Amino acid sequence: MHSSLFLFAAALTSVSALPSPQEASSATTSAAAQSTGTVALGGECSSSADCAGGADCYAVNSMLITRCGNFQASCTTDDQCAYNTCNNGLCNGFIPSATTSTSAKATGTVALGEQCSSSADCTNGADCYAVNSMLIPSCGNFQASCTSDDQCAYNTCNNGLCNGFIASTTTTSAAQTESTSTTVYLPLGADCNPDSTPCANGADCYASNSMLQPRCGNFASSCTSDDQCAFNLCNTDTGLCTGPLTSSTTTFVSSTPTQSAYRIF
Repeated sequence: MHSSLFLFAAALTSVSALPSPQEASSATTSAAAQSTGTVALGGECSSSADCAGGADCYAVNSMLITRCGNFQASCTTDDQCAYNTCNNGLCNGFIPSATTSTSAKATGTVALGEQCSSSADCTNGADCYAVNSMLIPSCGNFQASCTSDDQCAYNTCNNGLCNGFIASTTTTSAAQTESTSTTVYLPLGADCNPDSTPCANGADCYASNSMLQPRCGNFASSCTSDDQCAFNLCNTDTGLCTGPLTSSTTTFVSSTPTQSAYRIF
């Protein structure tokens, strides 16, 4: 009888020593956890030591699952971020949608105006640029840096930036050639380009700001005589086309430097 009780007690002791199903599951999960430093970006983690590449194990609040290189995780390089680029030490930088769209294009072959991921992609040494992070960068875009006009897709190169005005009349003055000369002169009031076709009577090609179309003898352009002003008289005190016109003012209509003025009464 005593021996039977002893055997029964020993059996109970061995059964109680076995782990519960929950404990067994917990132990299995713990043992199956990935080795330190091998959890890929975006993978679930329990500490930063689990993450590959030195990524941070993080979640923005305690209700979310921590992941390696999560949004707003700390970082030092882009390859420590799963969903963003590294921006000022945090994984919250913008990833442009065009990053992969041009990856198949050879370096230096992306044409002006086409999408790009870096300036190395662009032809002619053009700059890959967008005016803000919400726009897709393109080669020679507006306000891109430049050294010559052939690096700009939509403008001319102006003081190192692609924001210069492209005159609509640069090539449209062939019919105004003087019979005794091959030089083309634009009449007063005509659209002009300060760097190309000269104005009649030595008038100044001018616009008061870069958003306006330059014109020959425009308001406030420099002058030495009235026949260099399209819309005003030449103010001799200032040397500018700012003088007031009266009903009997002489109106000058000229297409060459020597054409006469016509008086309107």
